[in-house]
Amino acid sequence: MTSLQRSHTQIELDEQHERAEPEIAWARTRVTELQQERKRLARGVVTGTIPGDLARDEHQRIDQELQQANRILGTAEMIYAKIEQTLNKVWVPTTSSALIKHRFGPARCSLR
Repeated sequence: MTSLQRSHTQIELDEQHERAEPEIAWARTRVTELQQERKRLARGVVTGTIPGDLARDEHQRIDQELQQANRILGTAEMIYAKIEQTLNKVWVPTTSSALIKHRFGPARCSLR
């Protein structure tokens, strides 16, 4: 792969990262917020400032939101990783075929 092609691939990878980053950042922040909220809820139950029935409802809500935020985070990270993996795979075969063409000429590289 030429340096120009590699540069274009890196630009594409950076653009995909920029698109994914806000969602990943939001999900990470939300997971942290919900974990802190869960700790505050537990302290409230222990100190007796939050009644048990209300705590159960809040605990369920926090768990549901935490699961959702973790799913969003996992999905966004997985999608970005797949894009990166795919673009990185493009580099290797192109580089290899260019090297073969350079060493043996284009006739040897034909898939026919």
